[in-house]
Amino acid sequence: MKPRAALLPLLLVFLSAWLPAQNSAPKGAPSDPKILEQMQRAVTAHKAGDLENAAAEYQQVIDASPGFAEAYMNLGLVRHQQKQFEASIPLFRHALQIKPGLAAANNVLGLDLYLSGNAAQAIPFLKKGVEKAPNDPELNTALGLAFFDTGQLHAAEQQLELARKLNPEDPDILYHLGRAYLQQSKDVFSHLFQADPNSYRVHQMMAEAFAESGQTESAIKEYQAVIKANPELPQVHLALAEIYRKNSDLDKAAEAYGGELKINPQSAEANSAMGTLLVRQEKFDEALPYLQRALKADSGDTDALAGLAKVYEASGKPADALEAWQAAAGHAKTGRIAEEAEYHLAQLYGKQGNPQEAATHLAAFKRLQSARLAEEKASKSTGPNLGNGPE
Repeated sequence: MKPRAALLPLLLVFLSAWLPAQNSAPKGAPSDPKILEQMQRAVTAHKAGDLENAAAEYQQVIDASPGFAEAYMNLGLVRHQQKQFEASIPLFRHALQIKPGLAAANNVLGLDLYLSGNAAQAIPFLKKGVEKAPNDPELNTALGLAFFDTGQLHAAEQQLELARKLNPEDPDILYHLGRAYLQQSKDVFSHLFQADPNSYRVHQMMAEAFAESGQTESAIKEYQAVIKANPELPQVHLALAEIYRKNSDLDKAAEAYGGELKINPQSAEANSAMGTLLVRQEKFDEALPYLQRALKADSGDTDALAGLAKVYEASGKPADALEAWQAAAGHAKTGRIAEEAEYHLAQLYGKQGNPQEAATHLAAFKRLQSARLAEEKASKSTGPNLGNGPE
C-alpha cells in the first residue's frame, strides 16, 4: 500500500479557506488583493481537478509573492497529486522554511520522501505528523512502513499495530503488519541458524515448517532429532503424536502422547488426546483415567467429554453417558462434537422411552447436519457425511 490518497483531505481543508466566500487569509499571506484573487482562482481550479491551470496560477502567486508559504504548499500538493515527488519535495521544504508550523506540508513531505524511496529522510517528518495527529491511521501506517524499509522492524511492528488499532479491518495495514512480523521472525531464525546450526531448536523450527507445509516424513525426522537431543522438551512429543494421529498411525501416536505425559503428567491437552485416541481404538477402560484428568484441568474440553460419553456407553452406563453428552452439546453448540452429541442424545432418550426429548435432539442433529452439508457444498469441500449418525 502506498498510503497517499487518504492524506489529501488534510490539505483540502486548507484549500477551502481560499474559497471566495472566505474574506480572511492565513497569517503571513500577502495583502495585495490581486495576488489573493489569483490565489483564489488557483484554489478553485485545484478543487475542480484542473491541476495544470492550478499549478500555473500557484506559480504566478509565488513569483509575485515569494514569501507566501501556503502557495508553495499548495503547488507541492498539485505535484504530489501528479506523483511528481521530485518537484513536490522541494516545494514542501520551502513552505516549511517560511512557516515551520504548516502541518499539512510536513505530513505530505514525509509521505513523498517515503514514496520517492527516501524512507530514512521521511521518518522525522512522519514522526512529527504522528505526534500532532496520533489517531491518523494513514500517518501511522506511513511511519511504520518507513521504519520497515530502514530495517527498524520492532519499531515498524509497534507503529503498524497502532495503525491496526485505529483501522482494524484495513487489509493493507494487516498485510504490512504481517510482513513486518514475518521479516522479524526470519531475522531471528537466521540468527538461530548462525549461532548453532545443529541446535535442537533449529531441528524444532524445521520440523514445524515441514509439518505446516504437509511434508510429514521430513517433519517426523526433525521432531525425532529434537527428542533425541532433548527428550524432556515440552510439546515436542505432542506435536509428533499429532502427525502420527493424522496419518492414522495410532500406536506411534499413543507412544508419543505417552512421551509428553512423562514430561507433564497433568497436561490437559496430552491427556485429552491420549484418551480420545484410546476411545478410537476401543480401549475404553484405558481411556477413562486420561479423560478424567483432562476434564479436571478443563471441564469444557468437548473432545474429552465426547470420549467420556463413549466410554460410559460402552460400559453400560447410559445415565452417565447422557450427562456427558449433554455437557458436550452445551459447550460445543456447533460443529462436529455438537452434531455427534445431539445424535447420541436422541438415541439415549429413545432407549429411555422419552420420545419427546429424543425428537427434540434428533431435530437438533438434523439442523446441525444440514448446516454442515450446506457449508460443505458451498465451499465445494468433501467432509465426512454422518449418514444416519456418527460412528
